[in-house]
Order: sequence, then C-alpha cells, then structure tokens
Amino acid sequence: MEGALAPIDAGSLERAPWLEADEKTISLSRKGEKLGLAYRAVTTEGPVFITGIKVGLPIDTWNQECPLDSCLCVGDQILSVNGKVNARGIVEQMADDTADTVEIRFLRSGPRWHLEGTVADAMDKIAVAVHKGYRFKIEESANETTDVSTLPGNLDMNCTQKAVVLIINSLPTLFLLLFLSDFGVGLDVYSVFMPLSMNFFGNAMLLGAAGAAMLSFIVDFNKWEPRWQRNMGYGAIAYAVAFGWILKCRFYPTTPQAIVLLHTPLITGWLRKGPMMSVKKTSFYKAVFLATMTTALISLAVACVYVFVPDELGDTKVWSTATKHQLATKSKDIYDQTYIFAGGTERPLDYTWDCKDKRPNDFLMAMGVKTFSETKLSNDELDIRTKRCTQVQAIWFLAWATPAGCFFTNLGFAIIALLNICQGDKVDTSKIEKTIKRFTLMLMAIFGFMYIGTSMAGATSSALNVVAPMMGASIVLVFGWVYIEIGAESLAQHMKDSKSLQVLMKAATSDWVRAMMVLGFGVFIPIVLILDMLRQKARQISKSTSLTTRFTSGVSESLEMIAKWRWASILQKVNWLMILYMVMYVGVSKWTYVLLSWLRTALADVNLAVLCLIFVGIGFIMFMLPPVPGVPVYVFGGILITLKTKTMDDIGFWGGVGIATALGYGLKNAACIGQYAIGASAGKSIAIQKMVSLDKEGMRAIEKILKKPGLAPSKVAILIGGPDWPTSVICGVLKVPIFQMLIGTIPIIFLLTPCVLSGAFLVTPILDSNSSDMELWETLATITIVVSGGIQGLSLLVAGYFVQDALTKYSEELREWREEHRAIVELRAKEAALVEAYHRATTFKKMGCVMQVMIILSTLLMVICGFVNFFMTEDMVRPFSLQNEIPAPWHENGLNNNSLTLFTDAGWVFFGIFSFAFLLHIAFMQMANGLAKQELQNTQGTAI
Repeated sequence: MEGALAPIDAGSLERAPWLEADEKTISLSRKGEKLGLAYRAVTTEGPVFITGIKVGLPIDTWNQECPLDSCLCVGDQILSVNGKVNARGIVEQMADDTADTVEIRFLRSGPRWHLEGTVADAMDKIAVAVHKGYRFKIEESANETTDVSTLPGNLDMNCTQKAVVLIINSLPTLFLLLFLSDFGVGLDVYSVFMPLSMNFFGNAMLLGAAGAAMLSFIVDFNKWEPRWQRNMGYGAIAYAVAFGWILKCRFYPTTPQAIVLLHTPLITGWLRKGPMMSVKKTSFYKAVFLATMTTALISLAVACVYVFVPDELGDTKVWSTATKHQLATKSKDIYDQTYIFAGGTERPLDYTWDCKDKRPNDFLMAMGVKTFSETKLSNDELDIRTKRCTQVQAIWFLAWATPAGCFFTNLGFAIIALLNICQGDKVDTSKIEKTIKRFTLMLMAIFGFMYIGTSMAGATSSALNVVAPMMGASIVLVFGWVYIEIGAESLAQHMKDSKSLQVLMKAATSDWVRAMMVLGFGVFIPIVLILDMLRQKARQISKSTSLTTRFTSGVSESLEMIAKWRWASILQKVNWLMILYMVMYVGVSKWTYVLLSWLRTALADVNLAVLCLIFVGIGFIMFMLPPVPGVPVYVFGGILITLKTKTMDDIGFWGGVGIATALGYGLKNAACIGQYAIGASAGKSIAIQKMVSLDKEGMRAIEKILKKPGLAPSKVAILIGGPDWPTSVICGVLKVPIFQMLIGTIPIIFLLTPCVLSGAFLVTPILDSNSSDMELWETLATITIVVSGGIQGLSLLVAGYFVQDALTKYSEELREWREEHRAIVELRAKEAALVEAYHRATTFKKMGCVMQVMIILSTLLMVICGFVNFFMTEDMVRPFSLQNEIPAPWHENGLNNNSLTLFTDAGWVFFGIFSFAFLLHIAFMQMANGLAKQELQNTQGTAI
C-alpha cells in the first residue's frame, strides 16, 4: 500500500527557548539496573561523552517521560555523577548498579533536532505512516547541491566585516594616541588622576568590584538567564576593576596603557568566537593582520611626526635634555600634586630644584624667585624625593614613548596574526602539532626574555620589574590564543594522535608545573574555598542541589584530586623556585654589580696593561660561576677600559671600546674552553649524564645540532642564545669537538659588542660631566643593552625552533636504542625504586608533625619573602646599578659608602627570614632522604 503523508507545517526553525540553558542536573531512579549509556572518556579529568543510549534501560525510560529540555542525547557531555567530576569517578558511579538513585549533571552539547520542531514532527508522522503500512521512495534531486562555501567556518569575510575589524582594532591605539600620549592630551589626562583622592576612589572601586565578583560566584550568576544580562554583569565587574587601576595611575603609571592595549587581543578573540565565527580562519586573520599592521604603520608615522617635525618654536621631540625639560614643564600640574617633606614640612615637588639640580637644601620663595634655605633635607627625605622624581618622570616618559610603544605592540599583534594565517584553516592533528610547537616556542621566548631581563637588571636598574609583568601578561595571552584557536574539544579529540599534546599534558601534570601553580595561585586557594562553602550553602537554601556536602561537587572533586598530589615534592619544588629567584635577582643582578662597581673604583689608577690582565682574570672567574651570565662581564669591561682610555690621547674613547671588545671576545672563548673542560670531566659520571638527560630525545636533538661542522645557523643559535655556563658545559658532556664549538661561538661578537658599547656609553667620551649631551649617551647605553638582549632572545627563540624541527625530522633516529646509554637507563631504573620510596615516605601521613611543620613553614616563609621583595622592591633593595658609585649617597642611587646598605633595614629582616626558611628546607631534605632509604630498606628487605 502506497500513500502520501499530510503536508507538514514547517513552523519556525529558530532555536527553541529551552535550549538557551546548556547545563542540566537530573535525578533518576535506576533500581539496581545498568543505566544504559554507551560512552567515551577522552581524558582522565575531562567530561564523558555519550555515544549511545540503550533501549529499555533507565536512561531511555527517563527520556520517554521527562520534559524535552531534560533529555540526554548522543553527543551530550556528562560533567558529574553523584558529585564526581573526573572521568574515572563518573565511570565508577555509572557502573555502580547497587544504588537506587543517581544524580547526573550534563552539558547539552549533542544535536536535538529529533526532539522538537519540523524534523521531529516529520519523523513522528513518518513513524505513524510506516506503522500503518505506508512505503516511501526517497529520491535525491539532481538540481539540489550543497554550497560548501556557505557552511559555518567556510565563509570569506566581506568588506563590511573587514572594515569592522579595522575600526575595532584601531580604536585602542587611537585612544592611546589622543588621550594618553604627549602627541595628544596625555599629560593633562594624567594630571586629572594625580590627586590622592583618586587613588582612594580607585581602591574603593577595586574593593567594590571584588565584592561583586565574590557575590556573583556565591549566587551562581553564571547560570542566570538571559545570557546577555550575565555578560553585562561580568563586563561591568571587569571594567570596574580596570577603571579602579586607572584611578591608581599615580602609583602605577603603566596601567592605563596596558589596559587599553589589552582590548586589542580581547576584542579580536571575541570577534573570532562570536560574530565572525562563521568565517574562515585564514580570512579572519588576514583581516586582523591588515588591521594591526595598518595601525602599526599609522602609529609609526605619528611617532615620526611627533619626534622629528619641529613645533611652532622650531623644537623637535628627539630625546634630549631640552625635550625632558619641555616635558617636565608641561607636567607642572603633576609635580604640583606630588608632595614631599623638606625639613619636616610638606610641599609640592619642584622639577628644577628637586629633580634636575637635586639641591640638598630646601628653598624659599621671594618675589617669585627661589633662594637657598638653611633647612637641609635628611637622608630619608632625599631618598623619598628621588623616588617621587622618578615616579613623575616615568609618567611623562610614558607620554613621550606611547606612539612608539603603539607601533611595536601592534607589530607584535600582526606577527601573531601572520602565524595563524600560515597555519591554515583545517584543524587536524598536524595543525594542532604545529600550534603546540608555536605555543612551546612562545613560552620559551617569554621565559628566555625573563632570564635576559634578570641578567640586565643591574645594567638597567628596573629592567626586571618592567619585564616580569609584561611576560606574565604575555603568558596569559599565549594560553588564551591556544584556547581560542584549538579549543578544549579539539584538544581532547586529538589527544591520542598527537605526541606533542601527550608530552605537554604529561608536563602539565608534573610536580614542577604544580609547584608553579601553587606559587602563582596558592594565595587564592583559601579565598576560593570560603566562597565555595558560601555558594554551596546558598544552593542548599534555595534547594537547587540535593548534596549535603560542605563544598560544591566540582570543588569537592578537585579537593579529592589535589589531596592525592605529592605535596612534599611539590612544596620542595616551590622552595627551589624561590631560591632560584632570589639567587638570580639578588645574587646575580644586584651583588654582582656591587662587586663590579667596587672593582671599577678600586682599579681606577692601575696601569692599562695591568688593568686588562685583571679584567680578564676577574671575568674568567665570574664566567666559571654557574649563575653569572655574560652580560654584566661585558658591560663591566666597557666601563672599566673606556674609563681609563678616554683621557689617553694615543688611544682615546673608541680605542678603549675596541680593546674592551677584543678582550671580551677572547675572554668568552677562554671561558668556553674552561666550561667545556668542566663538562668533559663531569660528563664521565653516569649520574651527571642522567641529570642532563643524555639518553632523552631532546638532548639527542641538541647533540645532533651541536655536532654540525662550521657555522650552521641552528648550532650558532644554541651557542649564542643559550645561557653561558650551561651551554658550554653541556658541549663538554656531549663531547662536541671543541674546535667546532669555538667556531660556532664566533658570532657572539654581535651580542658582545652592544654590551661593551652600553658600558662605554655610560662612561661617555665627554670629559665635561656637566655637558648637556651626557643624557644622550645614557639613552644610547640603554638602547644598546636592549639590542643585546633582543639578539640573545631572538637567538634563543631560533634555537628552540631548530630543536623542535630536529625532534620532528629525526624522530625515529633519536628514539633508537644506543648501547652507550645503557648505564644511564640502568641507573634511572635503580633510582626509580628510591624515588618511589621517597614519595611513599614523604606522604603527609607518614612524615609526622615535625616534618610537616618544617616543609610548610619553609615554603610559607620563602613565598612571603619572595612576593614582598618583588612587589616592594624599592623598600627591600636599593636601586643600585653598574654605573652608580658605592660612596654616593642613597638619593643619588649610591650605597652611602657601605655596600651592606644595598638591602634596606626591612630588606635585611626579610633576608634573614628567607635564610631561616632555607635552613629549614635543607634540614627537611636530609630527614626526608633518611626516611626514603629506610622505606626502601623495609620494602626490599636489604640495606641500602
């Protein structure tokens, strides 16, 4: 019997209202039965995907009787079952058929066209017709084709969309140029925010925003409807935080620029994941590239016009004493609202008297003319005055540098867009591999520049404080970029096929990464736990949950997972990270420069030939110390030699630069040979070979590159970009031919020369110390040291690229078994038992109260000292750099003729606390090693 169905009313194809809420929690009866779900768990910690529903079992029965918005469908993600949120817990709860009821929280991510709407109605009518005996012949129309180009994610951008991208990306830069730079009205805007009352309002706004954020967390604001109201609420909180920090720009002058520029990547990400999600990835990023590059070129043009085109008085804005005086004059309102104490009396800061001439006495005003007062400022008042002068100078320097800053920032955004264009549209395992490699390279570059910034912190006194926040923001943006471009679902789908993802996931769950997480976010853990308790209480009062636990299911599961971490190992690694920070920041970038500054003064009267020999000897000793980088040695040579030769008619300033460069190059080669010898000797030890992972693919890839003959770019990049001591020592361990290592080190001259010039420019070829050109040479010194850092950072980035390329190109060869590494593998296997025994012995239950207190207290004290030192640097360590004099008073950035005053009184207190924490850490390690050996002895029944 053949027939036709009655016409179907197509109705509306719009999204059903009940689909707006994507997350649901249901409670159903299973009565000891299996649930009837087929599933797939992609990761151990992620959701479980529904792949099938069996007929006649509890889930199918539930779907037949429940409201449409509570149906479970294929493709949905199970987020938790009975409060268990990781995959293992979810699967265990679903398999537990002894329970009578089960609570399931799921994300409705699967298709629902079969539940309601035109297709569902048609399926119902077809089912009824088939039941009555109707038969249907389905034919495909030859005239109907699908235009793939119209599918989501396959559209090209039209002119309107490109214009929107250009306008939106240019708005932050336009705002900066008009309202936060001297090209516009930047100094006038800053003067509005200078009163202390603005800082008070900023604190109040930040406090209110924090309260609103906590309240939104407690009341589950993220689940409220409609969605646009949620977005408006979160946006209001975010902008309250941003504006609160802007109001505090008196003390944090870089904050307005950072907040405004941050809008560019945020808006780009919103466009990509929102209004322009349907366009091709390459098409979208081409538009972003053109927009950011156009904005960068416009910023460059504005910077050139601002700096080089004379004003109505014929003056340019090229950085000079005249430009600084002009900027300071325009900042008079800012100076008038910045107060200092002079002889116990508070008065406004005066640029000429206080900051330019740095008069030690106060002044009196008579008929509009300043005259000397008998009131002399105390050392503390002079110190505070110097800080206030630096604070205001930072503001008008930012106003001057903003156009150039806009150019470099937008250029960086354009480069990131170009990388995304090169990646292409298709998201498969190979593309994800490339993205992960770029992600790894970016992280290497970020941490590399942080290391370089630390090594230069003594040459440019505040380098680390500027670099570290920038690098922190860069890490956040890099993680955000990976999330936007790959997505959590795509990462989960390709996890099994991507070796890079597997390695990255293994690294992300290591104790070292967990230690970094504890270090970065540990302070927020108690706050989150308190807020989650309040959130759970609110849910219980509103009866939106049936759980009676103290915390919500998500946090409870997270606490269960965190409780299984190896906390003794993690806390020890937190301690080592803090020790590394203190050694690099204080030991290397501070005390090293104090020593070199003292030597510079002590050797001022020594004969040039003897001076050169002493420099080579001291430099060689410093190169042999693992933490000391080459930058301070080269800068010191530039200062020491040119200071001697600039008054010698037969050699002169530039002759001294040549001598210092030649000595630095010879010193570097001698140091490489000495460090190589250390590596060659130590490399005979199997334990050292294991420590440097000689048998691992990464080190084998480095070995393959370093053993290339000549000046291969990959070899040069590693030898130049890598840290001085470890790189040469590893060459010795790897038995790289020493002559080939020295050949590959030849291009160090391009990194060494700017460092020598930086030191020489601090000395300057000018004999008159009062010359107006002195500041120009100081500016050149800063530029050359930055150029040197850029060369080293670029070399490190290129080295990372070549190592990754070798890992991919020679993967099979690098994984092959090597008989010479048998001893390393055997030693690692032997030590694995001891390591496992160490972890068993140092669980908190076995350690005992004394050891628990030792490790927790040592970590707590180290972290507190480190954070206080970082955020209150000027209160802990005086801003001493290589060109400063130890005998100079504190307000001139000297040490008041006492090197120990490098630390302030508060700094010495915190250094003492840190030293006590270090001793606790060492004592804990000794006790833990003893427990580990005893545990292994008990396990194996033999003595160690």
